[in-house]
Amino acid sequence: MSEVILQTSSKAIDVNFFEENGEWTLTSFEVDNPEFDDEVFISSITYLFHLQRRPKFVVLTTIAPVVLLAFLNVCVFLIPLSTGEKNSFCVTVYLSYAVFLGTISSELPHNSKNASYLTIYLLALLVFSVTIVLVTVIQVRLFIEYGDTPVPASVAKMFGCCTRGNCSKVKHFDINDPDDVKNNSVKALEDPELKQTNENSVCIKDILPRLDVHLFCLFLVILCVMTSVMGGLAFSYSL
Repeated sequence: MSEVILQTSSKAIDVNFFEENGEWTLTSFEVDNPEFDDEVFISSITYLFHLQRRPKFVVLTTIAPVVLLAFLNVCVFLIPLSTGEKNSFCVTVYLSYAVFLGTISSELPHNSKNASYLTIYLLALLVFSVTIVLVTVIQVRLFIEYGDTPVPASVAKMFGCCTRGNCSKVKHFDINDPDDVKNNSVKALEDPELKQTNENSVCIKDILPRLDVHLFCLFLVILCVMTSVMGGLAFSYSL
């Protein structure tokens, strides 16, 4: 300070040599020349530049593919359980989604103090995708192992499966099965009560396809709400 004192010639910055950037745009700038202070022994000039990211590149290469993959993940509930492709489709979408998230995370700033809304949204979508995988695995397991298990009438009525056309034939006693012949006598086959057990009844495999419709609507609403909330927060913060 005893030899050199920096002073600004003007409050404006000459932008004649400024070159446009494809990722950032210069919105405004400020020049600050602090007043002399006896306690400060450094003369300085502060130039403050306000930059704003151009959203088109980020939206087209990051946000749009992630949202589309999330909606594609919800479509797993539209695949019939009888095809046996639900698990493979769900896991394939999850793996492609995980690989894409790894590519995005490598380009995001490595900051542990403040997490961006995009990082929080990506983590929420990852948890969302894992939940869909778990629900799908449980559905396939129930369909294969316990598909012929009858359900209570109240549950069947809840899903609209109380009509005879929506029922599956469940046979509780099979004369051709050696275990059934060994554990039950032939006279038991003539019992009217045992004959009634061979009537049509609503099973788990009749409930699961109708449950897919409810799960599809539920997860679709959750995804829309989550995307709208995070998008609204990010947009309001950018303003």
